[in-house]
Amino acid sequence: MCAWRGSSCWWAASAPVSCSIGGCSMSIDLSPCARRQAGMTLFELIMVIAIIAILASVAVPKFLDTTSEAVEARVNNHYHAIVAAAQIAYQAHRAAQLSASGSGDATFIKNCQSLEIYLQGGMPDEVKCNGKNLTFEDGRKAKITQEESVSNAATISTLSTPE
Repeated sequence: MCAWRGSSCWWAASAPVSCSIGGCSMSIDLSPCARRQAGMTLFELIMVIAIIAILASVAVPKFLDTTSEAVEARVNNHYHAIVAAAQIAYQAHRAAQLSASGSGDATFIKNCQSLEIYLQGGMPDEVKCNGKNLTFEDGRKAKITQEESVSNAATISTLSTPE
């Protein structure tokens, strides 16, 4: 039995080569080995493009879903920051035992302008305010219920469902 590997092209000859190993004789033309194939065939290129297209079709919906989740998370964060600001204002007013609305931190929350005093950095750009109505970037809405006295805190209604 001959152990011969004719596919190795570590050198090239221009004429057929004869070899005799252990009683086996073979003749191989190594000239094609000198001309190695460079690059990819059209079929291989099409297969690579097909695989990339399949991977992209799986990945793109995941990225689109992530974007909508990010918007929803941002809206929820803005809403909860506004609710927290109203609660902090109420607690500060109770601690100071305010009898009437004043200025600065002593202002009762009656609308968007007075609420904005208690939001560090002001109202988020993505939240539109009109009087007592808040509209968030995804279309959900909330309403400010006016603070009238120390015993009556301003409240922010729960977010409506997206339109």
